[in-house]
Amino acid sequence: MPNITDNKKNTLLIAITAYTSGDAQSTRVDDIAESVRNLFNVVVLTSFADQNRMEQSFPKVVVHKNYYLSFMSKRIKKLFRRSELVIVETGLPYAFCSYLFRTKFIWILYGPDRGIHFSGLYRFLNKLNILLERKFLLKSAELLVTPAEWVSNFYRKKGANVVSIPAAIDQSIFYPKQIKQFDKKDIKLIIVGRWDGFDGRKRQHDFLKILPGIVKSYPDIHLTLAGLDQPSIEILGNLASSLQISGNIDFVGGLEPNEVAKVMNESDICVSNTISDAFYRIIVEAFACGLPAIARDASDIIPDFHLAPKHHVLYSRAGALYDGTAQSFLRALNEVVVNYELFRENAIRYASKFTRESIMKQYRDIILSNSENNPGLEAIKFSKAAGKQDEEK
Repeated sequence: MPNITDNKKNTLLIAITAYTSGDAQSTRVDDIAESVRNLFNVVVLTSFADQNRMEQSFPKVVVHKNYYLSFMSKRIKKLFRRSELVIVETGLPYAFCSYLFRTKFIWILYGPDRGIHFSGLYRFLNKLNILLERKFLLKSAELLVTPAEWVSNFYRKKGANVVSIPAAIDQSIFYPKQIKQFDKKDIKLIIVGRWDGFDGRKRQHDFLKILPGIVKSYPDIHLTLAGLDQPSIEILGNLASSLQISGNIDFVGGLEPNEVAKVMNESDICVSNTISDAFYRIIVEAFACGLPAIARDASDIIPDFHLAPKHHVLYSRAGALYDGTAQSFLRALNEVVVNYELFRENAIRYASKFTRESIMKQYRDIILSNSENNPGLEAIKFSKAAGKQDEEK
């Protein structure tokens, strides 16, 4: 364990289940840490960190592998009690530690997972997770942070103190690199994200099953499936072959963010067949590249607070919704084709709200408002007062 200051007022602890490169939740932790870099000694507690994270100089990383038994560790107890404020990124065991050790904490939550894709023991553990969250922890947190208003509304009904801070989009990477002419006869669709199985959330396989019906009306339509691992490419490739649509699909492996932006800019429309997600960063990154979107509306099986793709399309007015059938998708596609330039402009405008600078400022504000005794806050007040005196001079 790294040396951590004994001055409780200088330590911000951020607890996350796994701290890895390229992961959306880990990127959020990076943004939080960077927002108060000069004000706090920032420490990240996690049950797993990859090599890149272990070698980084900021923030400090503490790995404790007994995740579910972390409340029993004297080292973890000491770390929590030495921290002025704890931010828990989803992990319930770490929220329980904050509750047990009477530590002031902010809890980042994405809405209760209904576990429709769980079975057996996982379904039981998921229900236990929801019970503990509701009965003990929600009102123990100083503040809940969710990625969107549609999730916040769920927790407000439970009596929690909650604000919405979305994920940030790196707009130095995701932006329209060229203004290309949209060809209605040669439409290029893109779906980005790993495949999580036939019972998972992403449901790329379901979209492949309706693609033959779409190809009948648009014979030259082309789909890029990006971000897949090799086993997924083989399984989905076999499915495409059986459906006789292999000629309409490109399968692309895992990509770095700049590579994702490149394939997005080579496409015309982002498709989301995801049935459940609280924020769904991919669709906002596509908007930032100037792509309208067609998103599946799974309201018949998923609670409203987990339908992020649907909400992004409605809030942005940069796309259309479909119900999972080929006929519905064709109607949505025709709507996007007719309104392509308007939807493209709306997409870029909507994505501009998610800059790293604005998101980091929101985190900095809530951290300081919950750390009133922190010397960093006094430094900011002093700086503002000095600036005001200079202006008066």
